[in-house]
Amino acid sequence: MSNAFHNFLQNEGIIYQRSCPSSPEQNGIAERKNCHLLGVVRTILLKSSIPPHFLCEAPCTGVHLMNRLPSATLHNVSSFF
Repeated sequence: MSNAFHNFLQNEGIIYQRSCPSSPEQNGIAERKNCHLLGVVRTILLKSSIPPHFLCEAPCTGVHLMNRLPSATLHNVSSFF
C-alpha cells in the first residue's frame, strides 16, 4: 500500500484491515458471493450463444440478476424493491 493511499485513508477517517494473501477463509461471505457470481457468469456464457464482443457483459448481467433475486436474509424479498 502506498504512503499516499495510507495517508488518504487516515485523513478520511477510514479504518482498514488487511487480510493474509491466499486465505479466503478470512472473508467467507465475500468469497461465497464471488463464487456465486462466477457460477452465474459461467451459466450465462454456457447457456447463451452471444457473440464474443458481448462476453464482458456477462458479469454485469450476473450482478444485475443477483441483486434482484429474493434473499433469505430479507425474508424472501428482493433488495431491489
